[in-house]
Amino acid sequence: MRKVLFAAVVGSAVFCFCNNSTIAANTGDLELEGITVTAQKKEENVQKVPVGITVFNTEKIEDAQIESMSELAGFVPNFMINDEGASGMNAPVMRGIYANAMTMTTPVGLFIDGVPILSAVGFEDTLLDIERVEALRGPQGTLYGKNTQTGVINIITRQPDNEFRVKASADLGKMLSAEAGNGLKQAYSLNVSGPVEEDKLFFGIAGKFFQKDGFIKNTNTGDPEDDREHWFGRAQLRWTPSDQLDISLVASKLQYNDGATNMNLTDTGAAITGVSPNEDREDSSNHQGYNKASSDTQSLKVKYNISGALTLTSITAKRVYNDKA
Repeated sequence: MRKVLFAAVVGSAVFCFCNNSTIAANTGDLELEGITVTAQKKEENVQKVPVGITVFNTEKIEDAQIESMSELAGFVPNFMINDEGASGMNAPVMRGIYANAMTMTTPVGLFIDGVPILSAVGFEDTLLDIERVEALRGPQGTLYGKNTQTGVINIITRQPDNEFRVKASADLGKMLSAEAGNGLKQAYSLNVSGPVEEDKLFFGIAGKFFQKDGFIKNTNTGDPEDDREHWFGRAQLRWTPSDQLDISLVASKLQYNDGATNMNLTDTGAAITGVSPNEDREDSSNHQGYNKASSDTQSLKVKYNISGALTLTSITAKRVYNDKA
């Protein structure tokens, strides 16, 4: 039996997302650039989609510093993530409808480049090198199938092309608040993409490492508990042998290596359940808790353009979520 304690701070911000625009000096007219989405399995202007939808492009995601599903929820109306206590176990709530993670189901579908995640166990992804996120609210079963009664989150990663791109970032800081912790936080990310053979073969690599110290003190050992650490990696190979055919092979992995307070054990080894930190964020557990969950995904996507408006798409994927705690 395990008991995982997790604390998170959800902040709110007021911001304005502005598209590229041009202003005609003589007339004062404002011309906004259109946003193209694939919410209905085809490319169309977002203003013509008869669905409640919130769209985030690359610039919006980076400006708002959205790096996970939990952070995305803070910017989507009627959507939130219910933290079930362990990293990677997030139960989505949309329009007030929720399913406990232990039911192994969810009313909100998560699709990453077309690959479905239909359970709250593993309902998470690192938003790194993303082209677009589409949050659809309302029943979507007609187009997306099961477990989409209240909505769908579509994540579309950026496809490598003839443009060579490199981006690296580092975030180092000291956490001082009682809620966020009293130790160091560090995060590093890198993404590289470009052509191997121009117009034919392309590659993309993205990775991130995150670590923060725990904020619960174990008075039995004197060590801090509840530290958080995870890393994410994604590799993509894209082949376009003709103007009609587009083939992408993608592999990704999200690995957690978290610590956690768990339960007290008596001298006889019997477990005392229900033990939690006191108001000073201390506990006296002599059982070291941990969470080493991981999600591992491989997918092959083949798109063939039969005619100008007709495209045949095949997605074959394998996804394994291993909950080890």
